Amino acid sequence: MKRFLERCLIRLFIDNLMLDKYWRCHQKSERSFSVRGRQFHICARCTGILMGYLLSPVMYLADSKIITTTFVTFTLLMMIDGFTQLYGLRESTNLLRFITGLGWGITFFPFCVVFALKIFYLIKEC
Repeated sequence: MKRFLERCLIRLFIDNLMLDKYWRCHQKSERSFSVRGRQFHICARCTGILMGYLLSPVMYLADSKIITTTFVTFTLLMMIDGFTQLYGLRESTNLLRFITGLGWGITFFPFCVVFALKIFYLIKEC
């Protein structure tokens, strides 16, 4: 099972030339995961965001208030994590970067749908 997971991660995040070409990321080695000594083309936070995008259809089952609350929460957590690190208040970890990115990525597209529907219904009522 471990070998299968490693092969999947290598294909998704290391050998994927499209990801390297089209996903803009700083790719700092200390902020990126690696498998078998090979670094991912994207950092831990971007890895979480991308994984979240893939898992986001699950969130469409949730209530719009839960989607909105979760999106706002993870947006704030990601901002706090990024800014406290940027200003040298503390050093974040790859696990924390991944978790905040994952939470944000899972909720981003469902939040956009909820937001668009609310705007559509507001316009329709006018």
